[in-house]
Amino acid sequence: VFQVAIVALRFIQGLWGTAGVMMSAPFLGVADADALTVSMNQVAIGAAGASLAAHAVALGLLASTLFKLGLATTLGVGKFRRRSAWGLSFMAIAFAAAFLWP
Repeated sequence: VFQVAIVALRFIQGLWGTAGVMMSAPFLGVADADALTVSMNQVAIGAAGASLAAHAVALGLLASTLFKLGLATTLGVGKFRRRSAWGLSFMAIAFAAAFLWP
């Protein structure tokens, strides 16, 4: 999965540049957060690339957290639903703040 993500991200970045990286981050985040992190390591070369990679990782992790929040609140029952909703909501707020950070 890692190698496919790296190759796909390089291809997407070549076609659509920064917008392509940011558009692919949520999909990679939901599919595999480790693959997202490893593939963004390749993007992070240079000062401008590091900022792009950091924002893309935050966006991908936000998407992953929101996906898990949706699953937990729709499929969860009782205490699990409440506790996971609170915890994942706080995580989503933190990832959103990291994404919006300049």
